[in-house]
Order: sequence, then C-alpha cells, then structure tokens
Amino acid sequence: MSLEIERKFIVDKAKLKLKYKGIHIIQGYLSDNDMNAIRVRLTGNIAYITIKCAKDKLLREEFEYIIDTDDADYMLNNFCIYALIDKIRYQVEYCGHNWIVDIFNDKNEGLILAEIELKSEHEKFERPEWISNEVTNNAKYYNHNLAKYPFCDWK
Repeated sequence: MSLEIERKFIVDKAKLKLKYKGIHIIQGYLSDNDMNAIRVRLTGNIAYITIKCAKDKLLREEFEYIIDTDDADYMLNNFCIYALIDKIRYQVEYCGHNWIVDIFNDKNEGLILAEIELKSEHEKFERPEWISNEVTNNAKYYNHNLAKYPFCDWK
C-alpha cells in the first residue's frame, strides 16, 4: 500500500509544449462509491488493477497490482460500470517535480489535466506556465466521474 498525495490542475493548451511521446491509456471502473474505487488500466503492454480508498480530498490509500493484459482487456470490455477513459499520458519534469499531463480522447476530448504527486500536503512546488486553475477539490474532474459524466456532456 502507498499513500497518495496529489493535486490536480487544468492545463492551458495554448501554453503547453510537449517534447516527448506519450503513452496511450485505457481505463475503466469495476466499482465506485464515495470512498473507494476499483480501476483496471491498460497502458500499452502493461495492465494494472488499482484500489483507491479516500482518506480526504488530498490523501488516498492506493493498492496497485500488475495483472495479465488479456485479463485487463476482458475486464475493460465486460465488467466496467461506466464508459471507458481514453487518454494519452505525458510525464513532464519541472523544477524538481514530475508532472503527469493527461490529454483526454473520446467523450472527454478537449480536456487536459495535470497532476503532481507530493510527499506531504504542505510541500511547496513551482507551477509551470501552462498550469491554469486548480481542481483538486472539484470531484467532476476525478477520472471515475469523467467516466460517469464525460466532458462532452458538460454545459
């Protein structure tokens, strides 16, 4: 188990310059409620099953295990309770921190989010120029909610 401390931001597409190739991710949710989510993720030729348990808005316990890609593909196509999330993920190093930038496809196309994982809730960090509004505490930007209520349906 690991403890995840993460902050999430909207990305200003006009200012974002990505230098490297991203990785294609398909993920779906097998279970989801206010406190816990069970996710299956296929990232190229590696698959994971992840259980996340919320402690509060910033802190989550996370259990993640590698699983067989054929099993993941089967689960994604047969067991998911919402639409699948399709995105390209980029890793961006900035001022000593690793930022994860997700460019969403399909029903969430047009949405670009960035996340930074921190060692503590109060850790200071520099924001890249392409970071816009923080949405850490806005549940509609959580991946499991994007699967339920995709960006294309927002007014």
